Amino acid sequence: MDPGLNTTGYGVIAVDRSRPGLGQARLIEAGIVRSVARAPIESRLNEIYTGVREVIESLHPELVA
Repeated sequence: MDPGLNTTGYGVIAVDRSRPGLGQARLIEAGIVRSVARAPIESRLNEIYTGVREVIESLHPELVA
């Protein structure tokens, strides 16, 4: 069983691109999205989708990977 289907971590960073090279990164937010371990896979995937969507809607990232 994939533990990422029970607990999925995320991190949101901001990169200062005004500096040469890679720039300076700073952490905006980090957290986890949990699903019910014994729930059907469809339910767990929906919980992960909903949690990640909420993070995207609240923080408006430019890129997602």
